[in-house]
Amino acid sequence: TGAFVAAFVLDSRWGLDQGFDYYFDNFDLSKYKTISLDSVQRRGDEVLTEAYKWLEKNQQQKFFAWIHLYDPHTPYDPPEPYKTQYKDRRYGLYDGEIAYVDQLMGEFRDFMEEKDLLDKTVIVFTSDHGESLGEHKESAHGFFIYDAAVRVPLIIRFPENKLGSKVIESQVKSIDIMPTVLNLLGEPIPESIQGESFLPLILGKEEKERPSAYSETYWPRYHYGWSELKSLRKGRFKFIDAPRPELYDVLEDPGEVDNIVNREATLGHEMKRELEALISR
Repeated sequence: TGAFVAAFVLDSRWGLDQGFDYYFDNFDLSKYKTISLDSVQRRGDEVLTEAYKWLEKNQQQKFFAWIHLYDPHTPYDPPEPYKTQYKDRRYGLYDGEIAYVDQLMGEFRDFMEEKDLLDKTVIVFTSDHGESLGEHKESAHGFFIYDAAVRVPLIIRFPENKLGSKVIESQVKSIDIMPTVLNLLGEPIPESIQGESFLPLILGKEEKERPSAYSETYWPRYHYGWSELKSLRKGRFKFIDAPRPELYDVLEDPGEVDNIVNREATLGHEMKRELEALISR
């Protein structure tokens, strides 16, 4: 098992190397005038270079690798040509970071194919959060839990691309990824795992409604003394438990600008009770 991280917030001194045989952090803190968890970082090409070395060394045996890229994260500072390619856009530097990571992902795929690993490996691409680019007057992430920040990409490539390409419309959660991979590999899923495999959903064999999704942020409380926020997403509706509760039909209102909590009071109360029951488990 190997992990390759791009940000000091994931440094092994915080205990996140637990369970990994090899953990690449090695941040040179002497280069920074000010040290903070989010300002000390390295570019994706450096992370991938180290990952490639490890993969080449371990390609003849079963492996698990976590490759962490931090580039689409403040401060936005993509390398050229991406730095100026989108300079006329409001958030051009963020777009440049996304384009840069897209290029790196293409190079990673080419590497895996060149080493004859692509069709032997389950590849999962995802993110821990999104980014608000002015939605609800928020920049970056952490203050709110609207979909701009909590909805993330999830792409899974199976060995030999056996299942082809398909888009799953049903909601799944980040905590569902682990049991799904275990399910795919034929490994037992520990009873303590809260997530639920969505392999049946991928195979087109699941008809039941997926469990509701929970999100929270304590950033406002820790940093400003404001209220924390908690949300429940169930089907097309999303309830946010806040000092002024919010309810959105995200199918009709993906931007979450039309708060229908007063018009759909019964639904709002039901989702609040479900949210409280989920938290109290």
